[in-house]
Amino acid sequence: TTLDVSNNTALTDLTCWSNQLTSLDLGNNTALTYLDCDDNQLTNLDISNNTALTGLFCGGNQLTSLDVRNGNNIDMWFAPNNNPNLTCIDVDDAVWSTANWTMIDPQHYFSENCP
Repeated sequence: TTLDVSNNTALTDLTCWSNQLTSLDLGNNTALTYLDCDDNQLTNLDISNNTALTGLFCGGNQLTSLDVRNGNNIDMWFAPNNNPNLTCIDVDDAVWSTANWTMIDPQHYFSENCP
């Protein structure tokens, strides 16, 4: 019922889709390059410490807060679609994100500092 990967700084790939996860703290997993946490019950996700991340799939959750300001957005594949409660997504560069990340819901928009 519990998986603690918080101190595993060597973890590079984490696939945990289709569970009932309500929280996911990956702040110490700085080597993480791939995260698929689709189809859970997550309300907040912060990957700002995950500077090596190149793939993020977080669709099908209940996100209200999403922070992907990790300094590596231009090298990252990103899919936050099917998050009906999410509006603003924190990113490194809103103009670049708007032009390049298209797998978003109609109510999603990008900002460097969401309210």
